[in-house]
Amino acid sequence: DKALIQTGSVKSSEVNLTFTGLANLDTDNTYVLPVTISSSSIAALESAKTMYYVFKGASLVNVVANMKENFFSLQLKNADVLNGLTKITAEVLLKPDDFKTSEAGISSVFGIEGQFLIRVGDAGIPNSQIQLATNRGNVTDPAWTLTIGKWQHLAFTFDTESGAADIYINGVHKGSTQTSNYRNTVNWGVSSFFLGKSWNNARYFDGDFAEVRIWNRILTSEEINAKNHFYKVDPASDGLVGYWKMNEGAGGVLTDKTGNNDMKADQAVVWHSVALPEK
Repeated sequence: DKALIQTGSVKSSEVNLTFTGLANLDTDNTYVLPVTISSSSIAALESAKTMYYVFKGASLVNVVANMKENFFSLQLKNADVLNGLTKITAEVLLKPDDFKTSEAGISSVFGIEGQFLIRVGDAGIPNSQIQLATNRGNVTDPAWTLTIGKWQHLAFTFDTESGAADIYINGVHKGSTQTSNYRNTVNWGVSSFFLGKSWNNARYFDGDFAEVRIWNRILTSEEINAKNHFYKVDPASDGLVGYWKMNEGAGGVLTDKTGNNDMKADQAVVWHSVALPEK
């Protein structure tokens, strides 16, 4: 493109630059593109001949929902996909702001009280420690611990045949495989399934949630650690039966990207702007 400096001026006319293909940039890298004046009728300062444009891949998660004193319940449309589960992977991207010291130190993640519930804290364990609570007893591991103020990807896997319960935090398998006495199918396709609530409203999760997913199969470590898996997956992925990105940014309904069952907030939702993955 060309720019013109009028007589008596030290400023040229504007030049519009258009960059294409930015959506294809690797989010892990930073790119620098130099743009240089190729020729001019008057001398240009050497230090001013080149402009440098710095690009980073776009954030994959830009809006999240705050869960403090709030929870979401299923708006059932296709309950069958969440019932009769014999193998399960449940995921959430979360950032705890604080952990409960009241209500037995329990912060609810997702599930059904008295049946099959993933929560944080309980009487007798640290209020930052994840626990599987079922009607056949509870299992946990000291390594199943979350950190305040940091974004963490949590993946929970369970096999009803063996009772094997495993936790991955940021893709790392934590502690030992725990064996639960629960051997029934997991039936989460009911109105008593909540995100961020269990026994009562006071057991909310004090922090932000995003990328909530339920699968009817156990994801491998390689799948959990696939590039950008923490921040997005294809809604048509094999075995994905519930996918709430929680990126609406307004209103109180979470759209299920699989098309099965949306969720509705109990209270007005506080939406937070973020840029994930963090650089």
